[in-house]
Amino acid sequence: MKFSVLALAGLLLFGFGYDFSEEDQILLASNNIEANALGSISAIKGVEQLHTYDDDYNQVKAKGVLLKVKPNSGWNVVKTLRKNLSDSPYQAYFYDNNFGYGDDEVAVVPTKDSIQYLKTVKTNGLNYDLTADDVLKKYIEWNDRFDLRLLGAGMDWLQADVTKDGIDWRQFAKEVYEFCPDVVDQGTGTVEALESEMRKSKTLYLWWD
Repeated sequence: MKFSVLALAGLLLFGFGYDFSEEDQILLASNNIEANALGSISAIKGVEQLHTYDDDYNQVKAKGVLLKVKPNSGWNVVKTLRKNLSDSPYQAYFYDNNFGYGDDEVAVVPTKDSIQYLKTVKTNGLNYDLTADDVLKKYIEWNDRFDLRLLGAGMDWLQADVTKDGIDWRQFAKEVYEFCPDVVDQGTGTVEALESEMRKSKTLYLWWD
């Protein structure tokens, strides 16, 4: 029986599980995460402690772990982990996308509360004088209005599905540009193009350079 190219690619990414070492399992357990809850994903290359920062911007441990995964595999790993973790108290979020230039990073945290995850990773736009509290406040506002489903977030970016119907995408795009100019100035080029992209993908993406 012959495998298709896509099936083979899937097998290479997910067909043979990563063998968690004893050290990995101790790290997972210390974060209230069971290794067997993660399932079998060969794209995983290692496990590290998740970190955040305190009010003085010193790095401190956060509750959760980072899975180092193969380049360009992050989104697929998040999708697979969310299925594997659906009946557990854990959740997976894309944390860092290196766009093929290095390993991606996926956060696994012992909570399904997206707001709590954002409080943990403290996404900010400091180049625009936006603190983590500013970003969190805006996300909560938009979440209340547009029923967001957070897919990933790191130090200076976040992405979420927009699940509410009947949205004024033009107005939403204007608000996004006002809050996060880089998505247009270093991305779509115009607010009109951002509107079209958001309308088509039904996705909110924020990124501060």
